[in-house]
Amino acid sequence: MEMEKKNLAIVILAVALVASGVGNIIFGVIMGGIQPLPPEQPSAIIYGTMYGPEDADPQYMWDSASFDYAFNVWEGLFAYNLSDPDVPMIPMLATDFGVWDGNVITLNLRQGVDFHSGTHFNATSVKFSLDRLAYLCNFTGTQGEGDTLYGVSIIESIYMWPDGTPVIDHVDIISEYVVDITLSKPYGVFLPILTFTAAMMMDYEITPADDYICEGMAGAYGYYEGPYNVLENDPTISGTGPWKFQYYASGIEAKLIRNDDYWRGAGDIETLIFSVIQDSDARNSAVLAGDINILLDPHPSYYDVMRDDPAITLTEGLPGTITQYLGFNNKLYNKTWRSAMSYAIDYDYMIEELLEGEAVRLKSPVPLGIQFADWSFDVPVLDLTIARAFMTSMGFGTGFTTETDWTDVAAGTTPFLTVNFTYNLGNQFREDMLVLLQGNLAKIGIKVTDSGQEWGPYLDLLYDRIPNGWNKLSIWFIGWMPDYNDPSNYVNSLMANYSSSNSAQINDPTLEAYMLAGLEETDQNVREQIYKDLQQYVVEELRPWAFGYVSRNFDANYLTLKGFPTNGMGYAYFYPCYYDL
Repeated sequence: MEMEKKNLAIVILAVALVASGVGNIIFGVIMGGIQPLPPEQPSAIIYGTMYGPEDADPQYMWDSASFDYAFNVWEGLFAYNLSDPDVPMIPMLATDFGVWDGNVITLNLRQGVDFHSGTHFNATSVKFSLDRLAYLCNFTGTQGEGDTLYGVSIIESIYMWPDGTPVIDHVDIISEYVVDITLSKPYGVFLPILTFTAAMMMDYEITPADDYICEGMAGAYGYYEGPYNVLENDPTISGTGPWKFQYYASGIEAKLIRNDDYWRGAGDIETLIFSVIQDSDARNSAVLAGDINILLDPHPSYYDVMRDDPAITLTEGLPGTITQYLGFNNKLYNKTWRSAMSYAIDYDYMIEELLEGEAVRLKSPVPLGIQFADWSFDVPVLDLTIARAFMTSMGFGTGFTTETDWTDVAAGTTPFLTVNFTYNLGNQFREDMLVLLQGNLAKIGIKVTDSGQEWGPYLDLLYDRIPNGWNKLSIWFIGWMPDYNDPSNYVNSLMANYSSSNSAQINDPTLEAYMLAGLEETDQNVREQIYKDLQQYVVEELRPWAFGYVSRNFDANYLTLKGFPTNGMGYAYFYPCYYDL
């Protein structure tokens, strides 16, 4: 009798352990087995993100949260091998890099690829996608006012020359799996721009040819308010990628499900959840608590805790290519003002204290890791003597002898200048930068006021989507992740006078000439010298921004989650992931 009670207790204990998820091996041995039972394999990845996607359409989106979703749903003719530290360009839906004949490139296309809807990918897909891009950018001149929900696509500057001429003249179908793409004239960075989300292949049987995909995303720039859920496998969002879009509850979570018919083979993970956690501390704590499985770019203050946690893997890659900078409104502040502010900022404190030494100072608009980057030039550093010399050259602070003279002016009713600092709430570093800038710029008599914004309204300002959006900006902190690996993606996108991302309103003839030359030149050795000269001019003379930092590239994930390609491009791509228990 006593033995029977003991055996019963063992069985009860074993069942309890199994129910808790930690007793499978013990249970397998106790129940007479010779082979232990394997632990249950997780079926989902929960990715912690500050914001959900703002846009549903790859041919409109231009923010990192939307890119995270798009890179997992759609694919382009070319991509980057994110598992290689050098992130080389590779053919994706094209089979090779094509053959050039003058301004015409002939591309062979991959066969046996289907969109999520079942539509076959072929030459019709390529022509449809690039023709649709031309229409949404209004390169055809046929998009009338009010014809589309969002108007002309904000990404038009990537695919056009400064005079408005489209880079792509036309696309011809040669056979079911061969296309010719004719350029308007030689373009030195054509293949890289085909890796960008806007050149991803769209489902020609499902996607509207003359308007944007509007279902699925929520709260985008005021066009929709409140949670919005799309039915599973909604056909209006159909790509060729490894994941199918299922729904997005605005500000809460987005859900993608595995594409079991993916042309490279279905991935190991069934479900991908984008869990929106805006607060920085809550987001970093969530990965430590196991509420999310992976977090990209965790806050440096959590690195030591994550390193010491046996359940967490903190992975460091090569220094990232996501640049962080303090924008100046070049329309409001001339080079003298910009120079004074640039030399008044304590960059060492920013790096060592706010970022806890886990970043490096940005010394050019082009980060290391992007071709032709050059960090050898004389970037401004904290030097109040130089900063105040610029101020006195404008007649401010003449005769001042103490620091208190300057700070009293900033704190008084008539500061030499009042600027608003705009940033996105929930970003701990940028919230800390507000305090740093208030203290630093006060030392040259400038008052800084708080203009923190939610993510959507912040993007509205940066993309000038509201009346006088850019003119409401004084100074702001923002990052730029690469759309493709070429310096033009940084300088042309952020500094060209025709770009929708030129929130600094830079309009400098010398810089425009450099940028145009970099696009027209196809000899890469000549292009390298052009961009070297351009970077020196921007850093040492123009100073359109205060150059911030590039983070050391860290990702944090649950110990058993493997395969995520930590990469310098900053892309969140989950197809290679699996659990190893």
